[in-house]
Amino acid sequence: VTASDADVERPNNIIYFLTGAGIDIENPSDSYFDINKATGEIFVLKVTASDADVERPNNIIYFLTGAGIDIENPSDSYFDINKATGEIFVLKPLNRDPPHGRASWKFTVFAQDEGGEGLVGFTEVQINLKDVNDNAPQFPNGIAYGNVTENGTIGMYVMTIKAEDYDDINEGTNAKIIYSIEKNAIQEDTGLPIFNINPDTGLITTAVCCLDREKTPDYLLQIVATDGGGLKGTGTASIKVKDLNDMPPRFTKDEWFVEVEETDGSVLPEAPILTVTVNDDDEINNFQYKIIESSGYGTDKFAMVKNADGTGSLKVVQPLDYEDPMQINGFRFRIQVIDNDEIDESDKYHVDHSWVIVKLKDINDNTPRFKKPHIEATVYENADVGKNLGTFKAVDIDKDGKSKITYSINRATDRKRQFAIDQEGTVTIHRELDREAMAKHSLEILATDDGVPPRTASAILTVLVKDINDNAPVFAEDYRPILLENSPPSKIIEISAVDKDDRLEGNGAPFQFRMDPDADDVIRTSFKVEQSNKGDGMAIISSLGSFDREYRKQYTIPIAKCECNPGWTGTYCSLPTTPTTFKTHSYVKYALSFEPDKFTTQIQLRFRTRETYGELFRISDQHMREYGIIELKGAKVYFRYSLNTGQVEEQEVALTAVEVDDGQWHVVKVQRYGSAAILELDGGEGANFNQSFSFDGHQWLSVDKQEGVYAGGKPEFTGVKTYDVKSDYQKSCIDDIRLDGKSLPLPPATNGTQWGQATMAKNIDRYCSSNNPCQNAYCPDPFECVDLWNKYECACGDGMTISPEGKTCIDRNECLDYPCLNGGTCINQEPRQKYKCICPDWYWGESCEFLKERQAIKISTSALAAVIAGLLLIIILLFVYFSCSRRRSANFNKKPATKDDIHENIINYCDEGGGENDMTAVDMKTLKIPIGPLPELVQHKAPPVRPDIAVVSDQVVGKVDVFLDDRKRRVDIDSASGPFDDLRNYAYEGCASTSGSLSSLQSAHDDKHLNCPPCSYRFDKLINIYEPSEAQIEDDDVS
Repeated sequence: VTASDADVERPNNIIYFLTGAGIDIENPSDSYFDINKATGEIFVLKVTASDADVERPNNIIYFLTGAGIDIENPSDSYFDINKATGEIFVLKPLNRDPPHGRASWKFTVFAQDEGGEGLVGFTEVQINLKDVNDNAPQFPNGIAYGNVTENGTIGMYVMTIKAEDYDDINEGTNAKIIYSIEKNAIQEDTGLPIFNINPDTGLITTAVCCLDREKTPDYLLQIVATDGGGLKGTGTASIKVKDLNDMPPRFTKDEWFVEVEETDGSVLPEAPILTVTVNDDDEINNFQYKIIESSGYGTDKFAMVKNADGTGSLKVVQPLDYEDPMQINGFRFRIQVIDNDEIDESDKYHVDHSWVIVKLKDINDNTPRFKKPHIEATVYENADVGKNLGTFKAVDIDKDGKSKITYSINRATDRKRQFAIDQEGTVTIHRELDREAMAKHSLEILATDDGVPPRTASAILTVLVKDINDNAPVFAEDYRPILLENSPPSKIIEISAVDKDDRLEGNGAPFQFRMDPDADDVIRTSFKVEQSNKGDGMAIISSLGSFDREYRKQYTIPIAKCECNPGWTGTYCSLPTTPTTFKTHSYVKYALSFEPDKFTTQIQLRFRTRETYGELFRISDQHMREYGIIELKGAKVYFRYSLNTGQVEEQEVALTAVEVDDGQWHVVKVQRYGSAAILELDGGEGANFNQSFSFDGHQWLSVDKQEGVYAGGKPEFTGVKTYDVKSDYQKSCIDDIRLDGKSLPLPPATNGTQWGQATMAKNIDRYCSSNNPCQNAYCPDPFECVDLWNKYECACGDGMTISPEGKTCIDRNECLDYPCLNGGTCINQEPRQKYKCICPDWYWGESCEFLKERQAIKISTSALAAVIAGLLLIIILLFVYFSCSRRRSANFNKKPATKDDIHENIINYCDEGGGENDMTAVDMKTLKIPIGPLPELVQHKAPPVRPDIAVVSDQVVGKVDVFLDDRKRRVDIDSASGPFDDLRNYAYEGCASTSGSLSSLQSAHDDKHLNCPPCSYRFDKLINIYEPSEAQIEDDDVS
């Protein structure tokens, strides 16, 4: 016990004393506290402190802190001190034994002078508890486990069992433990106890020899532990006898029988076909099974394996074929078991044998075989429905060749169901054929047996459809020529045509053109059609007169509309479209230049992917409440749409039976009519078609032309330059997007069309290239890596095929596919050259598909030069002739005119009509140069008049309108007369003058007649111009 004075400036000569029960002043270390006396408030010791201060009050106050002292709740304290006397008391019983007791308590005693307001001194007090024997020995685990090997000697160690006593080991014999066996196992033969135990250590040994596990596998002993005070504890010792391999194995059957199905080709069953069991009295056995070689036929086709539970399984390691005569009766062989892999097979005591009988069952493992795997038939496209095209026969060796064969056509190769096959294998025409739609049909003929599961073989029927002339020619282009008004008769355009029929069959070009006999009189008198032999035959369209735009602005010709197949574009749908690759976080945003229909929607596009999820295309309103989305989920195509602007009422159409992540191009088409929708894939046959006919609720879908059209997913911006693409369509391609039949652009190849613009595109590439999977692929010889678009396979090269055993490549005989057409003879060649066709006369080409053009005349080089020289000479002579003709025409125009001639000095510019664009001059050449060749009657005599037309008399001249109509009619019906003057120039519009010319009269009122007073002086001038001369009247009378 120590004491101290808190006043460091004063001497701290503190003297302290301890008195009380258990305090040995002479031997302090032997001080203790007897717990037996700790009942109630018991005095333990007294602490006395002295203070060296003599002139100050010496009333010292004592108090405690530390273990067993609870200042806040004194009732929970174990110790207390008399504040005035320093006597320490125990307030509660104390326990020193584990696990909850304490062998000693240490706390601090403080002494403060001046009645608790002065300086403080302290000392440490430790109280040791003296042990009493109040705890009996106990075994910690209750049951202790041990083992001993069977057939052991006397005194063999078994186990050591231990008990524990919480009393003080140093306090007499309180914790001294003595072990004994209260209930021992007794040997039946001798009556002796089987086990001994060391009383001090608890070590258990055998008291007898030669324990037999097979007789008694384990023992239970009751062990008693006693301390020095006589207190006892009881425990149990469980002793297990360890096994030795001293018993032989024995099969539970002398002969095993199993019936198993033959294997399906080289596919072996993973599960065992038979499980054998073995009896062995030993506890632990390491059975080893095997088949005795040469013990019967078929030992190489099976193997024995050991199971985890010690049984043996018979497994198939080579194919089993019921059709093999050596295997049809089954197998019989011997199997062997050894109960330890360390034992030699010569030790017959640990070896046993048994017989196994395996019987085979026939399964449907053979595919039917066609006698002719390929048949080619040629038929005209107008062949009758029901016409026989060929008969296929297939056989199946299963069921002893008695399998029933069912014939069918793979409808993927006959989507229009134009062909049918009966159960005799005869293929006939089911619907009319059209060579222009498909000139060659390659039908896959299927032969399916009646086994379980059924097996199917395929053969090819190639139907070559020959052409008949069943299609009229159509114009090669959408011709829209423009003809200026008031222009003289001239050539307008050269037109050509195309024909879907086969020209090699004489059903196409060259073409003959003529005017439609049923054309109305206006067309027939205004235009002419002339045949031209250039190219495949062309037509020259010319005008027969001039035209007035104010009278008729255009002539409309019906135009045929052509819709290209998916993946094609151009005027003739002959140009392939350019696909786009969508990478990670990619999309294309569109702005439409047309207004999509609200009630109907048509979406069509091509795509190619090996991904299972992603959004292909979407249209929506501004707030994404009305939308239509084509997407992939689980490699299947879905169309989701909602038409309610107030809340999302989503509907869905899906093709759940078809997976599209095969890397092939697919065409998806969606048609919406109100709330009903149709979803088609690759033509929409069978599982590729689904529809929803629910006409409930809203029927309109409004599309935001600027913000509502996306391809590849819709971006959601998470920051200024960061975004995330919802349902990201990645590592895939899209091509040929059409919305309501209108093509949308796909950047980077095309950024805009007349129907819309791609306003934003991210992470896309041109074309749809593969990721070159063969770059790091390895294919063993002789196989080559074949790129399947983002995937590869090892196959034979071009012109090669895999051998029947599947290990090598052999030459593929292309002649079996009958590639040579029109009676050509096929010769198979080495793999790179594939095959060669020897064509009959008048046919040529790789497959004899082209017809030779017959040449009636062969011209040598010298003869050709002579012909060219002659043509040049003719051209020169024609040039000289026309030059002379032009001079004669010029001289003719210089002759004096009669009083009816139109003189330049009496026609002003406004009367002549310079046209809308000619404001400074007038072209007089049209008035001077004749339109056609001059007639022989050049003395200004009227041309001959047909007998049925009367000559105009002087009496009718007074009426201008009657006179002009009669003159015009006479000119129109007389094709031999040529115009001496071209008064059509008066149809030109004037220079914004008063209505003094015919052109200004006509342009003043569009498409309306203007009634003029008959006394107009300007019309009087026209009457004078057109008034016939006396000589002309005399000539008319003579004629």
